[in-house]
Amino acid sequence: MKKIVIAVSLLIWLISCVKKDDNVIQYAYMFPNPFSAQGTGLATFRVGFKQAVTNEQIAITVYDLTYQVIWQNANTVTSNPFDISWGGENNSGIVITPGIYIVKISLNGSLNGEEWFRIIVN
Repeated sequence: MKKIVIAVSLLIWLISCVKKDDNVIQYAYMFPNPFSAQGTGLATFRVGFKQAVTNEQIAITVYDLTYQVIWQNANTVTSNPFDISWGGENNSGIVITPGIYIVKISLNGSLNGEEWFRIIVN
């Protein structure tokens, strides 16, 4: 398990090093992190942009460490920063198990951007 976590961390670091210059995403993170999916609260994904972004499609995908899709959400950006809440469930509405997960946030449309980061669910 430790080797997988190290390999995933390295992959995320490499992806962040080769970002395109046209990436309009300035930052992306989730709070709280770590997040308790077993509780009654919500986690919030927050995305900030380098320029005005409205009416663009944003997608958030949560993967497990084997890159299986756990949860996906697509939305239209309406503000900067833009927040999306998540209750810690998978696409079937079942609360996910504790662990380390990988998040990909992407903006696809007339503007482009992509960010990857890790989250901890306990």
